[in-house]
Formats: sequence, structure tokens, C-alpha cells
Amino acid sequence: MSAAMLYADFIEMRWGMTYSAFLAEAWPMAKRHWNEVGTFRDVLRLDPDHDRYRALERDGRLHILSARSDQFLVGYLFLLTLPHPRDRQARVARDDLFYVDPAYRKFRLGPAMIKSALSYAEGRADIIMLSEKARRTLARGPHGGTYLKQYGFEPMETVWGKVLRNPHAEDGS
Repeated sequence: MSAAMLYADFIEMRWGMTYSAFLAEAWPMAKRHWNEVGTFRDVLRLDPDHDRYRALERDGRLHILSARSDQFLVGYLFLLTLPHPRDRQARVARDDLFYVDPAYRKFRLGPAMIKSALSYAEGRADIIMLSEKARRTLARGPHGGTYLKQYGFEPMETVWGKVLRNPHAEDGS
């Protein structure tokens, strides 16, 4: 039996988790996610703008995919659907948060969630953009490519970051 078939036997994926339900259930997982791959962890805190997420949800722009094994949350994907800033008639879907518990990665749950996001975005957006952490891409070398290519994605741009100041330096933390 292939790994792709294995996850289907015991992992259920479903769109429609609310942000409040996510916070109530997934906060410990979100902390693990932040500690594993959060950007600029040396200067930023895990302190989400809950009001902004709730407003996105209220406006029908925040869509949450949950993945469960035996009713326990083992992965999530936040997909934002927004008007494209340079074309008022176009809508873009972008991932915001995407995490799979390390114990479930061997079952290819991440790729299954990407396929679900592609299907879900159809009819809701004209373009879908998913992110890949730079360290994953760089670890494969200049010709290693990206796992998103297999789903028809093309690299669009490289985002570089630099800390200009620590927003928490003045409060002593």
C-alpha cells in the first residue's frame, strides 16, 4: 500500500473550521509551528492579530482546512482569498499558515492538503500562490527545485527579509 493511500485510511480533511475553533483547539500546535519555522523568532513574538483574522473570516476571506486523525488535529492550512491589488476584477488565494504535525508528514499529508487547497480555490480565485520556506528551497541547491512544481506552480519571486529594529527592545523582553 502506498503512503498516499495510507493517509486516506485514517486522516480526515475538511474545510470550514472557524478561527475561534482553531484558537481553542490548535493553540499548542500553533506554538510548535512557530517554534519550528517561524520567521524572525529572535525579534518577533507569537502574538497574532485575532481581530484581523476574525474580520477576514467575517468577510468570507479566511478559509481553514483541518486535518484530523482519530478526531485529533494533526494539520491545518489557512487560505486567504483577496482581491488582487493590481487587477480589481481578479481574485488571488494565498496561504497564510500551513502546518502538519511532524509525526504525520511521512504519510504525505502536506501534498494532500495542497491538492485540497487547489480544488478549494477553484471558483473562489483566479490565481493561487503558495509559499515555501527559503531554507527548504536552499537545502536542495540551485537546481533542486521545489515540491510545488509537481502541482503546476512556477517560482514567482524571492522574498528577502532584514530586521530593521526589534519591536520589543524597549519593553525589556
